[in-house]
Amino acid sequence: MSVEVTGRVLLRSILSSRTLQGLLLIRIWVSWFKLTRLLKLIALELLRSDYMENGRIMGIAYNVVPVADVKKSGEWFVNHFGFNIRNDRGTDLSLFKENRPILVLTETDNDTRAVFEVKGRTRWVITFFTDDIASIHNRLSLEGVTVRNICDEGIYGKFFVFEDLDGNLFDVWENRDCELTF
Repeated sequence: MSVEVTGRVLLRSILSSRTLQGLLLIRIWVSWFKLTRLLKLIALELLRSDYMENGRIMGIAYNVVPVADVKKSGEWFVNHFGFNIRNDRGTDLSLFKENRPILVLTETDNDTRAVFEVKGRTRWVITFFTDDIASIHNRLSLEGVTVRNICDEGIYGKFFVFEDLDGNLFDVWENRDCELTF
């Protein structure tokens, strides 16, 4: 039986007696109940503050992308973005930018893509950031990558979307007011 159930049973028996001693016991019980709730709240707050200092999410480590041919897709990303290949596990390939993991390409025999739809429009799930959106857009266009036009959204920055060999969509973002360091 839980403490709350035991407390309710005790409270009912005290209320039924209606004596001065019973009323005193009610006050003690109510004070005890409030104290235990307060202690629970304090403990939860201490745990939360500890989680904020330790064991917190510090960012996204990498993103997994489905592809039809992991070798061919890996070469495509290396050629267009200068990623380096690490951890080639046959049907999975890790792509890094210097020492930072970026993507894990996973070979799938399903017609699966890293996209979703909103109101009939296909959207991307991964956004890269850049310090020069015009240069990367021009370079990718010249290299034959399917790219959409650059969209300037003012304070939100500039964006464009590109497509990989498998039809996965990716967003590229430039915002001079937002500092991203990795």
